[in-house]
Amino acid sequence: MASILKVDKLDPQSGTALEIGTSGDTITVPSGATFNVAGTMQSGGVTVANTPVFRSYLSGNQSITSATATKVSLDSTTFDSGGDFDTSNNRFVVPSGGAGKYFFYTQIRTSVTAASLTFLYFYVDGVADGGYLRFTQTNQGSNQISSVLDLADAAYVEVFYYDAGTTPTIYSDADNYSYFTGFKLIG
Repeated sequence: MASILKVDKLDPQSGTALEIGTSGDTITVPSGATFNVAGTMQSGGVTVANTPVFRSYLSGNQSITSATATKVSLDSTTFDSGGDFDTSNNRFVVPSGGAGKYFFYTQIRTSVTAASLTFLYFYVDGVADGGYLRFTQTNQGSNQISSVLDLADAAYVEVFYYDAGTTPTIYSDADNYSYFTGFKLIG
């Protein structure tokens, strides 16, 4: 027979840790219940959160040289939870103890008006890695790529743009045109 214990608050008898159950037990939170965590969630002693998280953008238009892979000068941030986006070097740097899988997304809007073979890349530690988009752009528009990258501490990720035939301008706008965002995945 199961017992029901009805209380409004549980506190540890001594110390600051409260253990519920024993190794191998299953603790069930029923459907419809709310699990409200005001503190930090941890799994195996490690904080569980989709952080760091950032969104960077290009604060002014940037000209691109034809047939040259050029780093996009993402020099400002809308938000940056841990201060891990380096605006002076235009890149995200994995913080100490932050190794793991990250989701990245970038959108770049250019002035291309004639058909031109173009590439949009993520560079990891200075090397094109982690996905790219190859496309023929024929009019002004936005191009996007996303990727999940497995990164070590101190690794850095940058956005590069290449245009084979024209010398486009990358448009700036904090909200809509050219930006780079990412966050660490839980798990």
